[in-house]
Amino acid sequence: STQSTGAAAEPSMSFRLSDAIERFQFKTGNLTPTLVARIIACVPPSDWANPSELEAARQACSQGVAALCGVLPMVPPPQPKRDPRVVEDGQLDHATTVVHTDYQPFREAIEENPLSTLRETVSFTDRAEEANALLYVRAIKDFLSLPAHVRINQYPYEGGIVRKDLLPLTIRRCSYQAPGDPCSAPDWWLECFDMSTEFHLFLCWFEGLEEGEQHHWVLKESQGTHSVGLKVVQSPAEAVEFMQSKEVEFGTEYVAQKLVRQPVTVRGGRKVDLRAWVLVRSFGDDIEIYLHTWLNARVANRPYDPEALDEPEVFLTVSDYQDQGRDGERFTSTQLWAELADCRPDLNQAEVWSKIVQLSGQLFHTIAPTIGDWPRSSAYYGIDIILSEDEYGEGTGLAAHLLEVNFSGNWEGVKRTAELNGELESYWEWADDVATVILTAKDVSQNPRLLRLEP
Repeated sequence: STQSTGAAAEPSMSFRLSDAIERFQFKTGNLTPTLVARIIACVPPSDWANPSELEAARQACSQGVAALCGVLPMVPPPQPKRDPRVVEDGQLDHATTVVHTDYQPFREAIEENPLSTLRETVSFTDRAEEANALLYVRAIKDFLSLPAHVRINQYPYEGGIVRKDLLPLTIRRCSYQAPGDPCSAPDWWLECFDMSTEFHLFLCWFEGLEEGEQHHWVLKESQGTHSVGLKVVQSPAEAVEFMQSKEVEFGTEYVAQKLVRQPVTVRGGRKVDLRAWVLVRSFGDDIEIYLHTWLNARVANRPYDPEALDEPEVFLTVSDYQDQGRDGERFTSTQLWAELADCRPDLNQAEVWSKIVQLSGQLFHTIAPTIGDWPRSSAYYGIDIILSEDEYGEGTGLAAHLLEVNFSGNWEGVKRTAELNGELESYWEWADDVATVILTAKDVSQNPRLLRLEP
């Protein structure tokens, strides 16, 4: 681990690479390119005793970057993954679906939903052994231990997209036009690095900047939730200082994601982002993936100010600000489109929506082979998207960028948002649509709220 018990010590005027063993608590065999990069970030060039040693360290980082760029194009396409279990045809189809769940809102969404279309064919049980469908928010660790005929709302290998530290690698391997080449990244991708294994890539990104050019990055816990432990930084040195500080629990791992420079703002200049839902019936040869057209929007509590990004209520758009004990403002895409149209009369809503659709389709179709064909699995994912003043292409001036992908999601928050905005009927429709896709094989091609995603 590179974590220390406190902030990094002041560098001496005769720093040598060997000093890192004591200062950063490294073991001699652990000086990988990413750890060497942390040393370079912390120690000013003037403090190195031997300039050639600094240059050698920089070359080690560059070689690490080159090695990654050279290896990724040679990584063979993922081998098709398939459920190895054999099931008799008669076990696959059921006249009724009997569900066991560890999340009560799932059950309420069907049993208490006045618009439910599934009451006749879906029921619930409190005994897992009686169920032929499982709706769980806890992660299933061993899929092959489940009875082969039981449907589950999860996929093996989905960690490659829902874990923040694995998503960047998945995107580079699957979504880049030339794997490993940052110039071939999709337009919707915000550069992101796993700080435990890719700090040298992070450092080299900064070395490519022109003099005076500045960017903000947000450090997020690799597997954290609810925006706890975020930190905005402008340099590798700031990142290392924070990760080694006493306020960070020992062993916590981070990713660094580039912040958009000009996020779209609403309601008095406050930053806003979107939560969209992607529903997956199959990642296999018969791939079937839908984007729901009803979205939620989340707004920061205070007006956006690039000079005050250390204030959570300025740059965070989550529902809850734990430290302040306040509730963030939430509304739906219905109001969002109306408000954007008011402040931007030239807005082409269809064009902005097409960028969100393109982002979702490219992401899920390109990563599908890494998950594979699991006939008894289905799932829904909450994808967080931020709109910004267009930094690519031409058109409306608004761009859509992916922030992260979330497994399942908070149904209570979705329902509350609908209630606060007088759209409870939209919530019940949404809940019925999600349940229909992940629990049944019912044809939904005529449902106007579900858009089937193409590559």
